[in-house]
Amino acid sequence: MRALLLGLALLAAWAQDGADSPQDQPKVKPPDTYLAPNPAADKNLFGRLKKASKDSRLTNMDEQMADEEKREIIKTLFEGQGSQNNRIITQQKPSQASGSAQGASGAPSTLSSGYYDRLSRSNLRGYSPQLQTLQSALNQRRAPGAPKLIETGKLDYETLSYPAYSIRHDIRILEMKMRLSKNYAWAKALGLERRYLPEQLLDSVIEAQLQAQAAAKGIKESPRQAKRQSALENAASALREFEAAAQPAQDPEKITRSLVIALGAKQKEAARWIALASLQEELERLDQERDFLTPELLDLIGRLPLGAADLSAYKRRGADLKEKLSALKARDELAIRLLESESWLSDLSRADALIARNSGLGQALGRAASDYAAVPYRLAGAIKPKLRWRELADNFIMRFLPGSARARALKREEALKEKLKDVFLKIASGDLNAAHAILASL
Repeated sequence: MRALLLGLALLAAWAQDGADSPQDQPKVKPPDTYLAPNPAADKNLFGRLKKASKDSRLTNMDEQMADEEKREIIKTLFEGQGSQNNRIITQQKPSQASGSAQGASGAPSTLSSGYYDRLSRSNLRGYSPQLQTLQSALNQRRAPGAPKLIETGKLDYETLSYPAYSIRHDIRILEMKMRLSKNYAWAKALGLERRYLPEQLLDSVIEAQLQAQAAAKGIKESPRQAKRQSALENAASALREFEAAAQPAQDPEKITRSLVIALGAKQKEAARWIALASLQEELERLDQERDFLTPELLDLIGRLPLGAADLSAYKRRGADLKEKLSALKARDELAIRLLESESWLSDLSRADALIARNSGLGQALGRAASDYAAVPYRLAGAIKPKLRWRELADNFIMRFLPGSARARALKREEALKEKLKDVFLKIASGDLNAAHAILASL
């Protein structure tokens, strides 16, 4: 009898997980994966890409950029790296929570910047210690491509035209993000999303191929993407107008208070369109996140082998997240309406306040919604019912062959299951940061 049991144990150790009959496996459909932009950098002068802005190698973001540089840029723009051949992914389908954990809207949180207000109050022709301090501060946080200012304390063309570098950089970053998002959407619609790495989706040849195939099948870009494109075109136009308005300042005699004020208006116009493009990007993701609490997910949560109180708490946490995401979207939509209105200048401070309120909050909510949607699927997958003979064999292995490969695998499975249960309970209790930290380590 002992020999027979040992034989069964060895068979169990060699058997693959797929040996269990299909009817004994939980009917769990794991979420799909999709590309998700990284919202973590959101606090530079005109956009939310502060981290990328610190990398001066981003100045030549064109088709001739080295592949290594492109990869580094992509790392600054997107969060998380999946296990599928380095594809950047999240663990839910677009109808569920975005894994990018959308933080701040992409809109600048300094639409009503007082840069030119400060300059207009300075000594336009002579030395100003305040201006010298400002020039020094700008040199400490130079935008990509911006030259180092000569800290003379005197107002000159370089100081007056300095914001153009930040504007240009933000437009380039947002354009690249839009291309990547659009190309991925086309690839996904064509069933080709698993074929390409992010840097391949930015290749002009692949982009043209995807566009042609999408057009042949009648696949069109989303309304949000069209609005993003329009806003970026307007931002580029505003940048050109800004640069043209700054040209007279190359002659020191033509630097006047009216010129400084005019440049301030041009700067705000550019920031306005950059904000609108970024807000549309944010809303495109929020459109995907708002339906993360699907009937399928709620049904799965209800069938997990945990306490009724814990399951109810988890469902309440999901309802709370959904309500907060809806409020986040409402604020973004209101900010867009304010910035698109004819009286946008008078509403600038109000739009700025809405954008600032969403900053950081969206990142936390998006990340929490992503974790919320992913954990029940992962936990259900970790809690696999076993055939009776497999259960007996595994018990035998754990007792008499604790050092075997099968025993080690069983210990890992049990440890993963307990960690996922812990994450589930932390989310249910509202300890979202701790839950995310554990989940990220798995």
